[in-house]
Amino acid sequence: MPKRINADVDMSILRDIGMGMKSKDIAESYDVSASYVSKLKTGKKVPDVYIPTRDDDILPGAVTFLKQRIKKCREDLLIYTEILNKYEGEDE
Repeated sequence: MPKRINADVDMSILRDIGMGMKSKDIAESYDVSASYVSKLKTGKKVPDVYIPTRDDDILPGAVTFLKQRIKKCREDLLIYTEILNKYEGEDE
């Protein structure tokens, strides 16, 4: 019965592939077959790991917070622009 290769090993193999190592060398260092490394390289074998989606990366309430900050910054920009225009008009 073949041994099960965990996701951490798969990710390490992918790292080594990304670094340009030869498949044969990678296979020997992780005690897996060269065909297994090839399947990871071509995407035929996908590591069983959780990959967060874009929505998972956003903390709850972050979008609302950012919208409020943008609104506040717009208001500040208008105020500072008026103040700057007032002072520039007095210097002339």
